[in-house]
Amino acid sequence: MVKRVLFIIAPANFRDEELEQPKGILEDAGLICDVASTTTDPVKGMLGLLVRPDMTITHVDIGHYDGLVIVGGSGSPILSRNDIVLGLVQGAAQAGKVVGSICFGSLTTARAGILKGKKGTGWKHADTLAAFREGGAEYVDQGVVVDGNIVTAQGPQVASEFGRKLLELLR
Repeated sequence: MVKRVLFIIAPANFRDEELEQPKGILEDAGLICDVASTTTDPVKGMLGLLVRPDMTITHVDIGHYDGLVIVGGSGSPILSRNDIVLGLVQGAAQAGKVVGSICFGSLTTARAGILKGKKGTGWKHADTLAAFREGGAEYVDQGVVVDGNIVTAQGPQVASEFGRKLLELLR
């Protein structure tokens, strides 16, 4: 059966390559990738990429997916305060699915509590570091960190490596 992965992006200012590169790697390997946000209107990335999400987060059934990825970017912190997004992250982790977050997306995985007792990384920013501390996670200052079924990454410079790690776990 073909594996499916859901990418969640902010309603504005997601980081283009943090969506495009991992999604492209997974799709090239034959996985099906959907994109969700708080809107299905076209969403503009920080570098100008226009994406029309396939669905809103309110219409996501996490049971249909093998993996969930929170994309970063300057707009991404809003996702870390969205109860629906936090619930999707928690549900995916509790079901043993692969969960990934990159850049400011790791703020959401930390605030969802799924990094408790685990190692992870994300955009090295005071808010991210505080969320890791408050969530009982160990922040590791390296490009990509895998702990169990969770893959975290620091930012756009490691987006392809992040995508390859996601693929490894999903296989």
